[in-house]
Amino acid sequence: MYSDKEIVNRLVALLAAKGVHHVVLSPGSRNAPLIKSLTAHPEIHCHSIVDERSAGYYALGMSLALQAPVAITCTSGTAMLNYAPALSEAFYQRVPLVALTADRPGELIDQREGQAIRQQAAYHNFIKFEATLPQEPLDEDLLWHGERLIAEAINQAITPAKGPVHLNIPLREPLYGEKASIGTAKNIEMNFAEKQLSRAEIIKLAKAWSNTQKVLILAGVLSPDKDLENLLLKASEHPNTVVLTERTSNLFHPDFHHYIDRSLNTMPANDVEAYKPDLLITIGTDVVSKQIKAFLRKHKPKGHWHIDDGKQHTDTYKSLTHVVPVSPLIFLESVLPHLEPGISDYSDKWNGLESCGQRVHEDFLSNEDWSDLVVFKSLMKDIPAPGTLHLGNSTPVRYAMLFAPKNGLKYLANRGTSGIDGIVSTAAGYASQSDEINTVITGDVSFYYDSNALWNKNLPNNLRIVVINNQGGSIFRIIPGPASTGQMEEYFETKQTFEIEKMAAVYGLKYYYCDEQTRLNDVLRIIYQPHDSPVILEIKTPGEKNDVVLKDYFKQLKG
Repeated sequence: MYSDKEIVNRLVALLAAKGVHHVVLSPGSRNAPLIKSLTAHPEIHCHSIVDERSAGYYALGMSLALQAPVAITCTSGTAMLNYAPALSEAFYQRVPLVALTADRPGELIDQREGQAIRQQAAYHNFIKFEATLPQEPLDEDLLWHGERLIAEAINQAITPAKGPVHLNIPLREPLYGEKASIGTAKNIEMNFAEKQLSRAEIIKLAKAWSNTQKVLILAGVLSPDKDLENLLLKASEHPNTVVLTERTSNLFHPDFHHYIDRSLNTMPANDVEAYKPDLLITIGTDVVSKQIKAFLRKHKPKGHWHIDDGKQHTDTYKSLTHVVPVSPLIFLESVLPHLEPGISDYSDKWNGLESCGQRVHEDFLSNEDWSDLVVFKSLMKDIPAPGTLHLGNSTPVRYAMLFAPKNGLKYLANRGTSGIDGIVSTAAGYASQSDEINTVITGDVSFYYDSNALWNKNLPNNLRIVVINNQGGSIFRIIPGPASTGQMEEYFETKQTFEIEKMAAVYGLKYYYCDEQTRLNDVLRIIYQPHDSPVILEIKTPGEKNDVVLKDYFKQLKG
């Protein structure tokens, strides 16, 4: 049976018609009409998660796996505020989440009514579209108006420059009335035109690229795309062009330069000009490496082209000269055939850096004792492909950048806002829509912070949670500043004494533990066997030593 609320039924009908087939529900009374109609609809799959913050991230992971919009719905009051972290991450990652927040009638707001807060525009800074649906009772004109708002919201979510949207839904009591059928709703469809460059622009860009001696292509976060990878490989065959990638770029060819921080630390200080690009071309979204940002801001290229079909003027390196409003694929397909061969040693220069960095890297790790760095050496080698690896903030994603990418392994991280919250919930949502093994590597503080991710009766068995327990936020031992305050351990590192094994037992998860190198490979082999529940692996490392090892590593790279 469906709700008897007509505006709710038209909303649900339009969700299904527009391809929103998964909804994450959190319990409440004010959203009861939404729950009734969503769970009754044959084309919509509902997933129940109590904690709204975890639910938002779970839906984010689902949407990333499905490459389709996912809706989230909750009751009124502070419940809806808990969606804000996930919606902000979705905004910067361009993930199509549809937030459906039940609300009290407008006349009750600010009148000391329970769970009646100012919900309109609550996510204003982090969404592409927001609207409050017409309030009951409704005539046909108001229903027509509501249908238009709903259609526009979902269309905005699924445009090529995707992102989250918000529909606030005021509902009057009674909330539990029923009817047998849902009826229909007017669907306004939106056609999307693929942007193309004019021939004159193509020739202009190709000429500028060809006539530049040092061209650096820097790839941020991207989804795996073999066609894009092949085009970037063709670009890298030009001696004036170098392609720098990170794990989250999901580009795997050995001719790309995968170790940005290694190379920058190996770069001779007296020859920096030879490596500074004349032209910087950026694709994808966020870049993890703080070192490449500092390098390019200090040694500014003469030109910086940002390739972005969302038309955003992203000037991360303070040198932006051109916004090219097409996808990286269309840009390369258009421009590469018109590039002219030239003479340059730019590619050879960067190849030399990478070779030098690789030698130092291997030599250092062959003699190093148990530490975070040594743990990541094993993890990056032994996590199986095909599969998906979810990298937590702050240190896991940075350690991963020092090791080789594995072809067939997809790398994800919540780098839109780069917060530590929500990584396990995101991975769980992704794994729920994936047939492959999904591994999440997280620090202990980040794991505790998102522990409500485990409060989910439908956690998928293909989820492997690797917790690097270095007894606190080790990033604060690595970055300059906190150690000099005299308050690092208590207020920055925040050492914890919670027992992860007991937490695993509470939620009925398999648990394994390792604190030495000789056992790690065997334990990894065991956790990647089939299991009838998700698995947690706790890896204990020396918190007071990890930063010393990492700093020595970079010191050795510098020579």
